Amino acid sequence: MPIHNAVPSQLMIVTALGGPREVRSRLTDLGFTPGTPVCVLSRTNESVIVKVRGSRIMLNNSLACNIAVK
Repeated sequence: MPIHNAVPSQLMIVTALGGPREVRSRLTDLGFTPGTPVCVLSRTNESVIVKVRGSRIMLNNSLACNIAVK
């Protein structure tokens, strides 16, 4: 399931990163790596705010759709 479809306040684990190499590299630089716990703090139609590794990060849905969680 892509992270932008997740229910807010639910703790999940990153399972995979998709998209082109540049996108995967950017997500890795932000702390999204397989096995990392993440929590969706809020969602809108255009973006999602997540907590990962102690930081709050806002991602637009086109970038967030490349993060698979379970």
